[in-house]
Amino acid sequence: MEIQKILVPLDGSMLAEAAIDTAIHLAAGAPVTLSLLRAAEARTLPGADPTDMEVRVVREAEDYLASVRDRLAKRGITHVDTSVWYGDPAPAIPEAARLKKADLIVMSSHGRSGLGRLILGSVAESVLHRATVPLCIVRAPAMPNTYRRVLVALDGSPEAETILPLVIKIASALNLEVTLVRVNVPVRPTVVEGAAWTVLDDPEVERIDAEEYLAPLAVDFRRAGIRVKTEVRRGPAAEEILNAAAVANAGLIATTTHGRSGLGRLLMGSIAKTVLRTSTLPVLLMRATEADVARAASAAQLRDKPR
Repeated sequence: MEIQKILVPLDGSMLAEAAIDTAIHLAAGAPVTLSLLRAAEARTLPGADPTDMEVRVVREAEDYLASVRDRLAKRGITHVDTSVWYGDPAPAIPEAARLKKADLIVMSSHGRSGLGRLILGSVAESVLHRATVPLCIVRAPAMPNTYRRVLVALDGSPEAETILPLVIKIASALNLEVTLVRVNVPVRPTVVEGAAWTVLDDPEVERIDAEEYLAPLAVDFRRAGIRVKTEVRRGPAAEEILNAAAVANAGLIATTTHGRSGLGRLLMGSIAKTVLRTSTLPVLLMRATEADVARAASAAQLRDKPR
């Protein structure tokens, strides 16, 4: 996919503005338009006429975005548009992404007026469910040379693979090294009801299966001229993803929000919170649509076809 427009939601705080530098880095010098968005709401006392306050907060938001655009212009970044939406940011962000035809949303996970809760609370689920484009969550300002390596968490499903074309695009543009990791989560022994035997997982067989799964995916990256490594880990999913990112010295973690063996819940439950709260790395998320899954499944069939 081509990244031509990046939506960056802001709330007036420096923490939220940390997402701007990440968006610029991900653009990799290409003529990408940054679309700055601020959702504004007036807080009025019961019984008071809210009209004046509504007009005031919208004007303040417009002035703020104009000042950000001016600061970017001084840095030579001129492909910038701004918009103010009145109302709750949860529906405003995905709707703005749709109407503006954004290819990517980049936003901070912490801010002054709710963006911290946005990612780690119920609004995050709303954004991820509604948005039809990838979402990059930033927890800290991007440092120089941050993006040298990206870790991609996979679980063996076509859903998880839908993010790979985007990673290939970004890795090619930024000359990143990629690590593809699959975590085998230990399964507790299961006693089969009515039988005299217990089902056990086989770590060695699972490791070999995971390696065989990752190998052809790595070939796709090498064909695109991208340096790539594969790694198989065993243990709690979130913990091992973070450990793998640390060992790889990754500057970005990428994965989908749906998967077959736990990664679907990863970004919507307690494991997501662990990853986002523990890691200071940006996390690139992609919600797998049915069309995306169908394309990934078709690509997998082609890879598995005897030659």
